[in-house]
Amino acid sequence: MSILCKAHDIVITGGKFIGQQNYHININRSGINMLLVASAPEAAVDAVECDYAPSCFPGTREQYIQDITNRATSNNTNEQPPIYWMNGPAGVGKYAIAQTSALKVKDAGYLGAAFFFSINGRQSDHTRLFPSLAYQLSAVLLGYCSIVNKRVLTDPTVFQKTIKAQFEFLIVEPIQHLKELGKEVSRRTIYIDGLDKCKNKDAQADIITIIALSVQAQSTPFQWVIFS
Repeated sequence: MSILCKAHDIVITGGKFIGQQNYHININRSGINMLLVASAPEAAVDAVECDYAPSCFPGTREQYIQDITNRATSNNTNEQPPIYWMNGPAGVGKYAIAQTSALKVKDAGYLGAAFFFSINGRQSDHTRLFPSLAYQLSAVLLGYCSIVNKRVLTDPTVFQKTIKAQFEFLIVEPIQHLKELGKEVSRRTIYIDGLDKCKNKDAQADIITIIALSVQAQSTPFQWVIFS
């Protein structure tokens, strides 16, 4: 704003005036970048935080790892339930099994996304789960990224909505859009580890319910592997 915009009863002689107007363009404003801000990149299976976490000692827990990995990479998806849930007390090695298997599945090209909950920081926040999964899916599903990008730009308030609304808006509806366009959605497996570490206990049950209902309705084509 000009310093003279509200001046009056003033006479100025001589001088040289140069008008300047600033335009601020946010080149980083995209739906995908907004999705990244709402997610927790440190919860991914190949994040730095996971690099120093406990992993399976070679030769241990091999049967569990093999069974889960085979499920995720098998072509006979109709012969197995879409959800695998490993539940057990802390300290039995669920994290190591999840990470080792997820990395194998990633190397084989079947990993859709992964979220490793932790008791600390953003990894304990249930509201970052589905944005994180959607962000990772945008990197592996052809056509998904552009759809999600446009949807988030259309309604950036999605990140303040319920996790059920986030799941529908960021995952279910874009997948349905791809199918309507005649694009094949490649089969992928999604890992969720440490669900019991989610700080909101009610959200733990909600997450299971949301995923189970989507499987029942066949609204998503994914295999789900959950550890808690």
